[in-house]
Formats: sequence, C-alpha cells, structure tokens
Amino acid sequence: MDFRHFRYFVVTAEELHVARAAERLGIAQPALSQMIRTIEERVGARLFQRANRRITLTAAGLAFLTEAKLALQHAEMAGHAAKRAARGETGRVRIGYVSSALAEEQFLAALAAFRRSHPDVVVDLLLRTTSEQIEAMQEEDQDLAVARGPAPGIPDGYDVKLFSRWPILIAVPARHALADRQMIGLDDLKDETLLLPEDPPGSGLTHTIAQIFARHGFLPRRSIAVTEMTSWMGLVGGGLGMALLPSSARSLQTSSVVYRPLKDVTEFSDLLVISRRGEQAPQVKALLDRLWRAAPANAVKGEEGE
Repeated sequence: MDFRHFRYFVVTAEELHVARAAERLGIAQPALSQMIRTIEERVGARLFQRANRRITLTAAGLAFLTEAKLALQHAEMAGHAAKRAARGETGRVRIGYVSSALAEEQFLAALAAFRRSHPDVVVDLLLRTTSEQIEAMQEEDQDLAVARGPAPGIPDGYDVKLFSRWPILIAVPARHALADRQMIGLDDLKDETLLLPEDPPGSGLTHTIAQIFARHGFLPRRSIAVTEMTSWMGLVGGGLGMALLPSSARSLQTSSVVYRPLKDVTEFSDLLVISRRGEQAPQVKALLDRLWRAAPANAVKGEEGE
C-alpha cells in the first residue's frame, strides 16, 4: 500500500460521497470505488458502510483514517526535511581551528552570520593543531580546517585557500621599557624571553618565525613554548615574555599588552581554510561561501601561495 492509497481513502472519508471524492481527486468514480475495495481487501476489514448513495465510516475506517492522515503528514514532513537538507538548512558542520583563528574578527563574524542564517545547522567548533586537523579530515571526523600557514603534508584531494594574511608584530608587556618604542628591532630582543608556538617544524607560525630569525641571524637566548594564543596574551600581560604574532592579534587588545611593529620584518602570517575537493555537503558549502564573503580584502581567493 502506498501514499496514493492513503490519500484516496482520506479524501473519500472527508467527503463521505464517492462522486464528490472522485471529482476532487480528478479521477473517474468507478476507479475510486475499485481503489476503495482494494484498500479494504488489503486491510482485511470494511472501512465504509454503504447505504444507498450514502457512505459512513466503520469503526475500522475511523481507526484507519487516523493513521492514514498521520502517514500523509509524515510523508509531507519527510519531503520538507529533504528539501531543507538539500538547501543546507539542516545537518552538521565540523570545523577545526587553531587558537590564533579566534583573533580573526572576520572569521568569527562569518561563523556568527552562518549561525543566524542557518539556525538549524549544528556547528561543532574543534580546537586542534594543524596536524590534528589534517588527520581528522583524512579520517572524515572533520569537514573544514582553519590552520595557520604554511601547512605542509596535505594529501591530494584537498583545497587549501588563503583566508587572511597579516604582518608580524611583537606583543610586549605594557610596563616593559620597550613598550615606549614606536618600533622594535630583533636586536632589542636578544636579552628578552620570547614566547614561541609549538607547531611542528616547517609549519604554521613556527615556520614563519624561524624564517624571520634565520634571515636576521637571530637566536633567542630564552624562550617558552606556548600552544594557544589566549595563553600568550596572559603570559605577555603578566610580564613573562614577549611574542611574535600576526597583527590580527590586536583584536585581543588588553591594557596589559601593547603591540609594536618589528623593524625590517616583512614576513606575513597566513590563515588557511582547508576543505575536501569535489562535492560538498550543502551545509558545508554554505559555510564555505559565508567564509569567503567575510574574508578580509587582503586575502587572495586562490591556492596558497598564489
């Protein structure tokens, strides 16, 4: 028995008149009468009591009517749900991010805008290192990755695009003597403790800072390894060290930290968005579209390095 049987029965039960029901359904009266007999045969009970030209529902018919209406309602709901899913209005998006992404106002604005436009999509925000994100995407435990470039070792089948690009500056404790300088050189940092990220060699902010040090022949005498940018801000503000950061970190401005440009430092820090190549789930594609609409004007909408 299919939904057509349910619909024919419900309309007939509502009209309690075969001719009117047939007209409403747009079929011939004999065809509807035959359909009703077929339904009764399959159910194994009489659903209508016939007297002259009048019909009434039997007890079995009343019970069948309740369930038939529910079946039609569920079918309509199923179709509506499928259409919403196809438009990306429901489902789940699992997006990984590195801690420094939280300093990117445009990234956060894109997430907030997506939540407003897609309130029924569940968004999982997963704080992970770049390597953890790549592994999770390969295992299909994550849909999108937001990582600090460069991000080597990404296998084929993934798109790596630039979301934003920022100059490198130095975060200094507000009470430190260097905070009064308008610009700071690396030589000024030779006796200072530097807070350095713990990215794998050749990746992320670690690689960018290593390039800066190598180009200037600079080697910090004292350093502290720190994993999350929020920790860096607390440590810098507490006077435990200084940190080289993308200038987007200014959005985390506190009274205990000042930011200064670095003399002769021309390197940039890139925030990358990594996604699977090819067909995307509609809700994932919708979030990607929102990210690219929010990307800063200085971002290059192409492959990393273009």
